[in-house]
Amino acid sequence: MPIYSVPKPIREEEDYRAKCVEIASKIVCWQSRYRCAMCGRLGNEEEICCHHIVYRSFGNTTALLENLLPVCAICHSDIHHDEKRFKAWLEMSRPGLYEKLWAIAREFCNIVWEDLYCSLLEQYKQLLQAMAQKAPYFSTGMNASIC
Repeated sequence: MPIYSVPKPIREEEDYRAKCVEIASKIVCWQSRYRCAMCGRLGNEEEICCHHIVYRSFGNTTALLENLLPVCAICHSDIHHDEKRFKAWLEMSRPGLYEKLWAIAREFCNIVWEDLYCSLLEQYKQLLQAMAQKAPYFSTGMNASIC
């Protein structure tokens, strides 16, 4: 009688997916130095969040760094109230990105969320180390909250 491997429980996969989105969002916000990509407003962790250009329901783009846009609460609200205007702005500021992301989203993609999580975590740690070298007073204690 053959032995079959048992797939991981869905809950565990969803946990890694959520962790990937969290870390990817932190990376994008750090890289932007918590500046809104649309209006340029500076903020902090509570004031700047990441908007998913391609909807989160398309799992294969949900943690893709290119798919995340750091925005303030006002701009985030505006995006959801006038998606047509947002698409026009996006095409002017980042030509071709919207179509590229949707092309990725349409492809069938079998992501191993645990592997992606480890890759994003390593990227985030490198970003924190680089920030610490630029500003020695910078505390890297933040990464403990995501491990």
